[in-house]
Amino acid sequence: PTSGAAPEATAIAYAQNDSFIADDRSELAPQPPRYAEQIIDDRTAYIMTSMLQDVIKRGTGRKALAMGRGDIAGKTGTTNESKDSWFSGYNADIVTTVWTGFDQPQSLGRREYGGTVALPIWMKYMSAVLEGKPEHAPAEPEGILTLRIDPDSGRAAAPGTPDAYFEIFRNEDSPPGMNDELMPGATIPGSPLPASDTAPMDLF
Repeated sequence: PTSGAAPEATAIAYAQNDSFIADDRSELAPQPPRYAEQIIDDRTAYIMTSMLQDVIKRGTGRKALAMGRGDIAGKTGTTNESKDSWFSGYNADIVTTVWTGFDQPQSLGRREYGGTVALPIWMKYMSAVLEGKPEHAPAEPEGILTLRIDPDSGRAAAPGTPDAYFEIFRNEDSPPGMNDELMPGATIPGSPLPASDTAPMDLF
């Protein structure tokens, strides 16, 4: 460019044969952000996140408890013969997926799973990304019920039911007999859940 002139921007278009064509233009118009269409109910997404938080709290992603954060959720994955393993996890701000495997598929080794190979990589990366950032879990939407559940019947637990645990439901999907009002043992949506009333279990 001549002295004092603004440099020209160059857009590169790749052809099918991997060569490229240079298209010199003085300005490249900024593109507006594109957002994906929301395809599931906010409450369904919230409940799914609650389930995936349990993967961290008491499931195959328990190693991530070492991060000391209560806002993360995720899922381990391992294919047959441990040829692929991954961990996908997130909080309300950031989603990260780690995949491990070989270009030419072969086993990663005996006893190698998403929780032993991919999860530690995810933890190291996300610990650095989230360092110094406050916890940020998805906000609870309206139309959610939090109920104590009888592990044997799947219904709302009566007071004193052993091993009862808290679970969340969409209003219209609450257990049988619970559609009209909260029964004994129910809690106000959004209230904290006593740790002593949460039954330990291995998930996923």
